Amino acid sequence: MAAPAARIPVYDDDTGLGSAYRYGAEYFILVDGVRVGGTYWADAQLTGQRWNSWGVAGLSVHHKTRELAEQVQVDAYLEGVSQSALDRAARARDADAWCWK
Repeated sequence: MAAPAARIPVYDDDTGLGSAYRYGAEYFILVDGVRVGGTYWADAQLTGQRWNSWGVAGLSVHHKTRELAEQVQVDAYLEGVSQSALDRAARARDADAWCWK
């Protein structure tokens, strides 16, 4: 099941999304309502690789599109959520096994 992801502008007066070759505003990335990072355009980078993201995956640079930069942070967040759920399930299983020895 996919988690709902969204973006909200960092600044209310700058909401352009941009493209692979055109400036876009800074946005926060939200997954299930949790802010997991953000994206921004970098003029100083190579043409066609100017989208960067920051967040749970750290700094990720040189993406062709905003969406690719966002995906890095969303994937890292979901991996962490999945790992946490697996850890909880393993601890519960271990506790249950210990109780029935």
